[in-house]
Amino acid sequence: MTNDNNKKDTLRRAWEKAAQKLEGYHIHIYVNPKDWKELNAANTLANNIQTLFGKDVKDVHTIRPVGPHTQENIAVEITKEGFGKIIPWLQLNNKENLSILIHPETGDLRGDHHEAALWLGKPVALNEQFFDKVAPKKANGPRQP
Repeated sequence: MTNDNNKKDTLRRAWEKAAQKLEGYHIHIYVNPKDWKELNAANTLANNIQTLFGKDVKDVHTIRPVGPHTQENIAVEITKEGFGKIIPWLQLNNKENLSILIHPETGDLRGDHHEAALWLGKPVALNEQFFDKVAPKKANGPRQP
């Protein structure tokens, strides 16, 4: 029983340390700006998130292809407390099967957009050169902080 308690305490402390880095989440609803049906569906999703979960929405804005994003998208920034409400709603309401990236905001750009990322719909390629510039990988090891 003691080993189980020690393991549980170790895991709890590791989670508490990791959770301190978690500032919130970003939802990127990718769109083809020339596809009016897709653009309308994406705007409707973003507006509905803001209407239904306003206190958990930090910001909503359109992002052109910049940084790691190779495609225009509507970005919805949410609180960490809103994740458990907003993401299930989004999973059940992405009726047009839009490409949606959901990632934490911890300051680890590469890790947030890759290892910790969730996708709804078809994943969109990210600009890997961006990550190589801001968070290069170490040779034969983990990425640099």
